[in-house]
Amino acid sequence: MRTRIGGTLAWTVACFLFSGLGVRAQTPPSGSVDDLARVVWSYFPRAEGKIDAVEGEAVVARMTGPLGLATGMILTVTRTGEPFYHPITGVALGHFEDEVAAFEVQAVHPDRVTGRIVHPKQVAMPGDTVRLPTRIAVALAPEALAREASVVRQEEAIMRALDATLSATGRFQVRRYATPTAWDRVQDAAYLIALSVTPPLATSPADAPGVALQMRNTRTGAVIAMLQMTLAASENDSVLERWAHQRLQEPPQLGPASP
Repeated sequence: MRTRIGGTLAWTVACFLFSGLGVRAQTPPSGSVDDLARVVWSYFPRAEGKIDAVEGEAVVARMTGPLGLATGMILTVTRTGEPFYHPITGVALGHFEDEVAAFEVQAVHPDRVTGRIVHPKQVAMPGDTVRLPTRIAVALAPEALAREASVVRQEEAIMRALDATLSATGRFQVRRYATPTAWDRVQDAAYLIALSVTPPLATSPADAPGVALQMRNTRTGAVIAMLQMTLAASENDSVLERWAHQRLQEPPQLGPASP
């Protein structure tokens, strides 16, 4: 694919929300759907760099600016092509970019990332650009098929609210699945977020169930993050109503504010 290119913001998120990859927190923190969205958003910084070295599928890329990347993330590898010009004035307006391959991050260092090439369209070379796309395609789906009708309604409400919140940032293009789906069956999305509702903890209010998320890429199935938390209910609204109508109070400033 060829793209025309014309001539980070930091968002601090409490990392304790995540239990750590493969490790469950003993007492999941309490938060809202907004908190879920903010933590998901924090995994997709405006990251860009250049490939330093290639050996077979193995790649080393030197990055610019704060990284904020996680292992399992998929970067796009592109190569600068010929310039394009204004059809009347002949003034150079920019250049084409050819998509070369996808790059799976396997290790993150202070100024570089290492990983491997997946699904190559061309041979990656030193000097090629690596970056996270401007728009991230994400799929939301329930994790389990056999569950009670009340749980199904809760999961649907959470996914609707999470969809609305992520879409409002302008960073994500979200697709929702009504039933569980395997990562390798997801189409038109680079990441799959599988969601499940868990029973309330003994120390939580009876109407405040937990929610667990697992995020993985759909190229190789690598797990990027796991999250478990208790969704806090407001004093006046039911939990389901809160999930269904909740909006970001302090959305990430990714661009001009909507009127």
